Amino acid sequence: MIGYNFVKSRTSRRAEKHFSVACSSGGAVASEPDEDTNGWDFFVEFPDMAFTGPAETKPPRPHAFVQIKSTVSRSMIVKVKLSNMLTACSSPDPWFLILVDANNEMYGLEICGALMHSALKDIRKARLAGKKLNRTFQSVRFRVADRICENVVDWMQARIGSSIEAYRTAKSRLYSATGYERGFAVVNFSITSPSDDEIGNAFLGLGSGLNIEHFSVTDQRFGIPEPLGPPIPRGTMSIKPTPISTCEIRVVSPTNEPSLALKGNVYGFHPPLASRDSSRLRLCAPPVDIVLHRTGGEGTLTLKANESYNLAHFAAYTKIMRWLRAGPLKVDARTNGNPTWSGNFEANSNGREIDCLIDIVSALTKVAQHSALSNFEFSLADVNNGLPLLHSGALLLGDRALKIEVPTEDFSQQPATSIIFPVALTIGDWEVGAIVERAVVTDQTSEGLRTLVCGPAQVREAKVCDRGAVSMRIDLESDYQRILSNADKLGRPLGIEGMMTWLEKT
Repeated sequence: MIGYNFVKSRTSRRAEKHFSVACSSGGAVASEPDEDTNGWDFFVEFPDMAFTGPAETKPPRPHAFVQIKSTVSRSMIVKVKLSNMLTACSSPDPWFLILVDANNEMYGLEICGALMHSALKDIRKARLAGKKLNRTFQSVRFRVADRICENVVDWMQARIGSSIEAYRTAKSRLYSATGYERGFAVVNFSITSPSDDEIGNAFLGLGSGLNIEHFSVTDQRFGIPEPLGPPIPRGTMSIKPTPISTCEIRVVSPTNEPSLALKGNVYGFHPPLASRDSSRLRLCAPPVDIVLHRTGGEGTLTLKANESYNLAHFAAYTKIMRWLRAGPLKVDARTNGNPTWSGNFEANSNGREIDCLIDIVSALTKVAQHSALSNFEFSLADVNNGLPLLHSGALLLGDRALKIEVPTEDFSQQPATSIIFPVALTIGDWEVGAIVERAVVTDQTSEGLRTLVCGPAQVREAKVCDRGAVSMRIDLESDYQRILSNADKLGRPLGIEGMMTWLEKT
């Protein structure tokens, strides 16, 4: 037994020296570790590549880790610890297995691709069986085609390529994706929702979600199942459908206003193993939703209290709600240019809260004509949280006449042709600012009170930014002074800088 170990040690040293000499002849430096505890026998630094750019941008010198195996027999099969294979696979750096036979012929395998696949599969099996990776081995077979005919340095560099960084990125991606070629996981759950209509609507992206029970996820890497945590007893599942086509929904005004044309998407759902009559379609052009099924179809207006929408959604919603006060609305839907559905929205007098929302959306729409609102979204809950100041500020931006009564000593007695004032609104995560000018229609003083009646608001400047941005308030003050100064050259403007402060007090 002692003699066998001695012979094996000599064989291994011969193989390692042969590899080291071959690296030196190829212009590379092969360094041995102080202790063989990391699964590699040599750290190989390749010759520097030509680089003409600035020194501080030079890419790292290519390198690789190498484990040497040796044989004195005809066997081309070697044993490698799974712990060493895991280190080689998980590292983004190049790793190689080199076999040196009795004739000093070298055979090489890159620990990537098929070898990584088989190694990670064996590692998963061993881990799930409770085996220690440093005491479990993988059999690796070298073939005649793996013989290295050129210098071993050239052979390794050919597999690394021209960019070590590109190699590291590709290997890291492969390490994460290997074993998932046929899918990532199996999900099991039971739907407990009471009706087929509720299930069908959920798969179209409607409703508040499906009630589910016994939710579990089983990882399926390499087709070897492994539960990912204990089952979840119950929960709610929301579904985000994928569009299958596009549509146009046209809402016809009961008055003389132009029709409202809305562009949207079509979603479909067909229950498994069910007849074609069970299929349903959803035509979604916010804020209008139309669901078609075997018994007909119905249209609804969508505005969930806690969901954020863009300004166009709110503008279309408030316009339709305003129209409904005048009578029923005709609704036509087309898919790919072909008529799909036609129906009506019944007349609805709605309530004062809709008046409030209409005023606010109208004011924001006026601001939008003078400011970029590409990311501007808010919810109905944001509107309600900003009341009543949000509504009062919106009225300052509206088209209705504005009447102001103040003690005469609060203002200059000089007649005014217009009033100019800043408006600052807070809605959700946003600050909306504007400089407003209103033409003075009448200006009267009686019994110590000055009464100004002003016409529709004209926005002279507007800004929208994230809530809490100090810069907007500073910019708004600067814009106010500039616009007031310029207006003074053309008329007799009356500046009312504290308009919002008055609203807050009242």
